[in-house]
Amino acid sequence: MGDILSAASLLLTIVTVLYALWYPELIEGLKIKIPAHKEDRPGPLSKINKVIYSRALPLFISSVLVSVVFIPDIINILKDAYEAWAQSDGDIPNYSSVKSAICIVVAFSIFMSLHVGFMLVKMLNIKRNMNK
Repeated sequence: MGDILSAASLLLTIVTVLYALWYPELIEGLKIKIPAHKEDRPGPLSKINKVIYSRALPLFISSVLVSVVFIPDIINILKDAYEAWAQSDGDIPNYSSVKSAICIVVAFSIFMSLHVGFMLVKMLNIKRNMNK
C-alpha cells in the first residue's frame, strides 16, 4: 500500500505543480472578452486556443488519468473497510492511515480533475461563442 500512496502522491504533486505554474494563464483565458465585431476576434481567438490546447486540456487529461489509475484501489479499500465495519460492533477494526491517505490523495486528484474540467468547459464556451 505504501507504494500506491507514493505513486499517487507523486503524480498528484506533478499535476498540482503544473496547475500552479499555469494558473495565471488559465485565469487569463477565462477573462478573455468576446469582441463585438468578428473582425476583432482573431487575436482573442488565437489566445484562447493557445490556453486551451497548451494548458487547460493537457492539465485536465493528466489530472483525469491520475484519478482513473487509482480508482480501482480506492474501490477495494472502501469495500474492505465497509465489510470490516459491517462485521464488527461499530468499532474501527484494522485502521490503516496509509489506506486513508490514499483515499485522501485520490479525492484531491478527483477534485482537481473536476475543477480543471470546469475551467476547460468555460474556455470552450468562450471559444464557441467567439466562432459564432
